[in-house]
Amino acid sequence: MMDHRLTYSISFSFKGVEHQPRCTLDLHQCMSAHGELPCFYSYLAEVHRIDIYSYEHDVMTMGEICFESAEGLATHFMQKEHFDVDGFEEAWRVYQRFQKLQTIAREHLAIDDLEQHRSLALALQEAYQLGFESRFHTPHYIPPL
Repeated sequence: MMDHRLTYSISFSFKGVEHQPRCTLDLHQCMSAHGELPCFYSYLAEVHRIDIYSYEHDVMTMGEICFESAEGLATHFMQKEHFDVDGFEEAWRVYQRFQKLQTIAREHLAIDDLEQHRSLALALQEAYQLGFESRFHTPHYIPPL
């Protein structure tokens, strides 16, 4: 499995002291657990034990997030210290769906690399989408082959 990580920091001054808390966020773990990425400020505060009801936290949230590095899928969504959260979340969902289709292709069709079979990959994606759209409209019955 590919690692999807994002490292970021926030610089701020509190009580005359410069602070630059930094953390690395495991994007795969967050998306798997919650279906979305956390608030970057709140996550950084939690990692560095900054009480979210404190003045220090208020000052920190006025600082600009500096996205420093990305790994895996996240690299496509980081540009000049900006991270496209919505773009990453959608791409992660598509990537996860493709991994499930890859497993189906491997188990049922003996295809190890679905990317090498573009038309089959598209057919499986359309079948997935059709199943997703119809899951609220039809009974879950699959006739025997």
